[in-house]
Amino acid sequence: MAINSVYLPPPAATVASYLAAQPPRPASDHNIVSHVYTTTNSAPTQGGVPVTIPLALPVVTADAVNSVLSNSDIDISDDSSVLDIVPGGVTPRSVIRLQIQNITMPIVTNSALRIFFNRPDAHDGLLETDLHHVAKVTFFCCGPMSGVNPCFVFDVTKTMKRLKVKKLIKEGWNLQVLAVPITEGAVVPTVIPGTITMTVANL
Repeated sequence: MAINSVYLPPPAATVASYLAAQPPRPASDHNIVSHVYTTTNSAPTQGGVPVTIPLALPVVTADAVNSVLSNSDIDISDDSSVLDIVPGGVTPRSVIRLQIQNITMPIVTNSALRIFFNRPDAHDGLLETDLHHVAKVTFFCCGPMSGVNPCFVFDVTKTMKRLKVKKLIKEGWNLQVLAVPITEGAVVPTVIPGTITMTVANL
């Protein structure tokens, strides 16, 4: 089942206190990033139609992604995007992560972003169990929010693996971001997802 994320910016002091209280992470839990791909976007979502962002992965990055997806140990029965911590003693596994940042905030309250892979006809009527669905991010705010730059990171390994197994990837990867109102009949928001990053890493 896809994860729904709710973005409520915490006070800076709260974040600082939380980070300071965290114990050092063991070496076995460190994330080792092997490949990074970043692209930018200036096109907005409009009128309930998603913006499609091509992910023109360099050959070396595409090969790394395919290598991860070829792992037969990936369980595609659950596409949870929670970034799990690997217990000590477990052989590190490779994961693919999607990061979306530099997002222009919707100017209407109670808006949401729905994120898909290779679903150019995405619409709000699709269930979150749709094979292409990555996540749903909800905003209970609007406007520039005093310069806050939201950033969302998802583990998309299982979603991508499922699409590959079902042979739904024919000409590379692309991303769809769809902005929708939470309240039925409300104004459809417009959002620009500015920067998209895909990484391959070992946990």
